[in-house]
Amino acid sequence: MVYSHNMIGQHSFPVILDIHGGRSIPLRLSGITLSESDKYLNFAVDHHQLRPVQLGLMSAPIQQINFFNGSKHKIHYEIELDSVRAINADNWDWKIFRILNPKGVVEASSCGEILVQFSPLEAKDYEIELKVKIIDGEDQQVKICGRGELNYTESPQFLNNSPKIEEQTLCSLSLDRIRLGNVPLGSPVRRIIFLENKSVEIPSQFKWQNHSKFVQITPTSGRLEPGERKLIHIEFCATVDR
Repeated sequence: MVYSHNMIGQHSFPVILDIHGGRSIPLRLSGITLSESDKYLNFAVDHHQLRPVQLGLMSAPIQQINFFNGSKHKIHYEIELDSVRAINADNWDWKIFRILNPKGVVEASSCGEILVQFSPLEAKDYEIELKVKIIDGEDQQVKICGRGELNYTESPQFLNNSPKIEEQTLCSLSLDRIRLGNVPLGSPVRRIIFLENKSVEIPSQFKWQNHSKFVQITPTSGRLEPGERKLIHIEFCATVDR
């Protein structure tokens, strides 16, 4: 399918996917065409459902909301935290939501992430709406919903997804483990992570040792200046040799 970028604005239309011998699945395809001067961050959905978090955890897991800068400009953004302060104040000043990186810069045609720490007090749903202020651009709204549960069990990959920092290690990853779940044979699954040089004065170099023919990592090697973060693309696709 080809999406022609001829008219500025948002476009969507419904289609039906017919599976031979199976069911028909209705889909709605959407796309946004930007002008040369537009600055816009593309979130996969407007309403982000966080993974449930068990009550009583000493350190709540860090979850990420990814976005893409599809414009031709570097975008400086800042997240307004009024709604975060309000919901925390309504819950006895407990930090139900924490935005760990409320401001940042994302290069043109690059991905970024909002790091959210969700720590519920009660077994119920919590919801906030964030305003993302874009310098020299239009503000955007992002809604985040999380659920607190009494006896929620999840894999260690999720509960231990805080950046892994070891002694005398210059660099750290935004995720220590990546959970892909069930992946259909022959279907590529892509994830992004960040590699950060924690040093304030020492540059570092990295090189991935990838021994799997099903995994592709880009870039495979590089250099990080002090304090620099680099976006890493990871693709997994399992195939069968015939």
